[in-house]
Amino acid sequence: MPADVAATRYIVEMTDVDICHPDNTLTEFDIRQFVDVRSWLRRSDDGSYQLDRGDLMRGEPLDAERIVSAAEEVLRRHGPEKSTVLDVARLLGVSHGSVYRHFPSKAALREAVIRRWLDGVREDFAAAVQDSALAPPDRLRGLLTTMFAMKWAKAREDPELFATFRVLAAEHSTVSSGHVAFLLAQIGVIVVDGIAGGDFAAGEPDVIARAILNATSRFHDPTHAEEWQSPEIEAESADVISLILDGIRVR
Repeated sequence: MPADVAATRYIVEMTDVDICHPDNTLTEFDIRQFVDVRSWLRRSDDGSYQLDRGDLMRGEPLDAERIVSAAEEVLRRHGPEKSTVLDVARLLGVSHGSVYRHFPSKAALREAVIRRWLDGVREDFAAAVQDSALAPPDRLRGLLTTMFAMKWAKAREDPELFATFRVLAAEHSTVSSGHVAFLLAQIGVIVVDGIAGGDFAAGEPDVIARAILNATSRFHDPTHAEEWQSPEIEAESADVISLILDGIRVR
């Protein structure tokens, strides 16, 4: 048996790491695709292998949250196109099969990373919607301004992770579609309140909300990210928001 195969079998026996073949077979090809196992082992003078746990991130149980955190780091290092499930497995010190137990594909793992980021910004969006101290026009302005600023900051400060969001948006993924639905719902709440309070002209709230989101796509749709570097982007977005508010106000 080749030394690397013997070394890998040692890891399989001594840890939770495995190659996940249904028949428990193991080939040298698996080793090349799995991980450089020699970096996990040190060979004793008598020729036996000892597991060096220093390089294994096994301080905590492997769960979806740890995998997502590792995937986020990998995406920041390599970007969405070059990152692989194997990279995530290597960072965690587990087999790619262990990652696949939680996420069936690279796409699912990318979506989980971006879903966690988007979930994190929902509170800020919700705060703009629920601020009852402000009139609906001011709430709508606050929501749109907050949404734009968050997208711009993410693109500027975390470009690799934002690139992943951009890929998902282009693919019309469930995460991207869910984000759009969430934004439409938040805008719709303000529109309903504005119509009921006499601030906005009567109309179909859902139709108005979608029109507002579409009219401002240049400032939040990731396909326009290059344009956000313009020094005029903030002033231009403020002008569009003012135009929208003037267009839907009661005459």
